[in-house]
Amino acid sequence: TARRLSNKREHVAKRRASPPQPSRVSKAARVPAVAPVVDFVTLAAEEREEQHRPCMCSAPCRLQPLIESGCIAAGSLALSVCIKGALTSADVSETGAIRLPSSSGGGELLELQTPCALLRVARRRAGVVVDKGPSARTTVFYKGVSLNALAQPGQVRRDRRSRAAT
Repeated sequence: TARRLSNKREHVAKRRASPPQPSRVSKAARVPAVAPVVDFVTLAAEEREEQHRPCMCSAPCRLQPLIESGCIAAGSLALSVCIKGALTSADVSETGAIRLPSSSGGGELLELQTPCALLRVARRRAGVVVDKGPSARTTVFYKGVSLNALAQPGQVRRDRRSRAAT
């Protein structure tokens, strides 16, 4: 066992003395990330189009039913979405409309009808593919709670109970 231990020590010493080996995962050259060039005129036009685009979710994701049930209330900066570190916040009106400033500036407000429209706007602003990725119910948050959790309050209670039991 003493010989085995000395061989192990020699091996470790050799590895420490040799230069670090490149990663075996990818031999491709590392390319530094480059920030995408943003055309604000096009971006603002696409955001305005979202005001009229219908919801394509399997179950409609309007906020009005959540307001009527008392799960959410109208408020300033009540909704938020974070895509690749870019935070997009929006207000909720009494009618369930979502209001946020346009990326073009100048005080123009966008009035969106659904959380999925807010998610598409946030994805565009972050430079991500618009119609791919998680649903609006799991990505859009009302005061820090996902819309999915608010739409299924029984599920949230069960989760809390199971955490308390463990």
